Amino acid sequence: MEIKKLKNIKELKTLLLLVLIIIGSTTLTLTMFRSGLSYDYGMGFWGANTHDGIWHISVSEQILKSFPPDHPIYSGFKLTNYHYFFNYLLALLEVVSPFRIHNLYFQFIPIIFSLSIGVLSFLVGNKWKGYWTGFWLAFFNYFGSSLGWLVTLFREGVLSGESTFWSMQSISTLINPPYALSLIVILIGLYFFLVKRNGNFSSILIGIIFSSLIIIKAYSGIIVLFALAGLALYSIFKKSYQNLIIFISALFVSSIIFFLTNKGSASLFLYQPLWFMHSMIESPDRFYLPDLAIYRQNLQFQGTGIRLIAVELIIIFIFLIGNLSTRLIGFLAIFKNIFNKITTELDIFLYFGLLAGLVPVIFFVQKGTAWNTVQFFYYFMFFLNFFAAKTLADLTRKKKINILILAIIVILTLPGVSSLRHYIFQPAAAIYPKEVEALNYLKNADDGIVLTYIFDPQNRQNKNELPIQLYNYDSTAYVSAFSGKQAFFEDERNLEITSVSLPPEVRKKQLLEFFATENEVLAREFLLQNNIKYIYLVDKQKIMIEPTKLGIEMIFDNEKVRIYQVKK
Repeated sequence: MEIKKLKNIKELKTLLLLVLIIIGSTTLTLTMFRSGLSYDYGMGFWGANTHDGIWHISVSEQILKSFPPDHPIYSGFKLTNYHYFFNYLLALLEVVSPFRIHNLYFQFIPIIFSLSIGVLSFLVGNKWKGYWTGFWLAFFNYFGSSLGWLVTLFREGVLSGESTFWSMQSISTLINPPYALSLIVILIGLYFFLVKRNGNFSSILIGIIFSSLIIIKAYSGIIVLFALAGLALYSIFKKSYQNLIIFISALFVSSIIFFLTNKGSASLFLYQPLWFMHSMIESPDRFYLPDLAIYRQNLQFQGTGIRLIAVELIIIFIFLIGNLSTRLIGFLAIFKNIFNKITTELDIFLYFGLLAGLVPVIFFVQKGTAWNTVQFFYYFMFFLNFFAAKTLADLTRKKKINILILAIIVILTLPGVSSLRHYIFQPAAAIYPKEVEALNYLKNADDGIVLTYIFDPQNRQNKNELPIQLYNYDSTAYVSAFSGKQAFFEDERNLEITSVSLPPEVRKKQLLEFFATENEVLAREFLLQNNIKYIYLVDKQKIMIEPTKLGIEMIFDNEKVRIYQVKK
């Protein structure tokens, strides 16, 4: 009878885990799966996929052609200051599969990644502290959310606001595939760490696994190296040296990878303390507390004092509480460990990981796109998920399970899935059918640099079409992405991030002058000097000079898109 009871409990646990992984994986995948598919209105794109997804496809189309790869949206330059291992993976998958890169990116990889995150989360948590820790770790890695939904519910009467307090949450993990892949690698590394046997070989292997993070997602590589350094120092005091071997191996291989792939890259970070916290209360599209923002600014003008320090601390707490939401219970496990003097090696790793994920967000921003530094905080939340899972696991294991507390935590966490509303209804933008036809034609043409029109934000404001045509929606890399060709100038946002030696403003000015000039000699010289092979024009976009006088020939025209080839 007792054996049968134990068997039933085991089967129930297996069923619960299976349901969690299926629902969690499906939920994560919904942010990606519909983008890149063909509909009556063309190829649709939802949410961040209108920009970020297209950028990854663009990089992947160029990644195997040279090393370091050519910049896909800025011809004549190499792609630096960028972690492109994921793009290599994507490009290699296209080589060995019958699918195009955009189908692999939006449909195939999300399924694999979401399942991997759930399964690995359980395996690591289970190995660390048992079944329920693994179960709840998978839960938080699938559904962990901010309190943004609560803010928008009270202010606007809708569930939304994932990034009200700045940080992306678990539901959006897959729209940043390098981040998702970095979580998978961290979980694999931690699993081997938990099952490792004493020996230099296993330690070196774990170090090599962690070292790959530097080219998958540089933020994760920095954080994990810091965490390994802290763990190694702790272990030395305990007269154990295996963790030192892991750290040295990871640091050595990471350094080689970094210098091979980022030779000549510049510093990307600027010292701007509390930029995220201040902008959070100052920006109408964030938490926005104008009275508190003005009060803080007045105190700052008066000089540093007790009141200013108190206000800054309050703003930091708002930032943390808003972003962490139910993850805050993880601090209970941390305090319990400290109070009871219970410390495992994984605890130490996680403590240093938390520190490395938080400090950069408090003190630094990234050049070009300041808010990119918030990605350090993604890993702070990820590591805190371990302790939040442990707290819930302790509650679940108690003889008298407090169902009410568990229910409250789950109920306060799940509304984070409200972000799916941006991915399951009308797409934000689309490439209309005739433009898809043109891009397919260009993809099959000989290789060469493509010249496109500059994105004009005014066009988006004047459009009532739904979905908006992608070229009117945002400055993206879509021509490069779906033609497989290198562009002369596209996607201004990523040009700022990737830091090219010729300022994008210079090339933008040259491009504007080309499309405005009536001087045949200057226009022809511009095309030849920059090795332009194709000119891609949509709708009313035009050149001021007759094609025959400019030395270009129309090779494609479907009444919506015209493609010209430059004669040499």
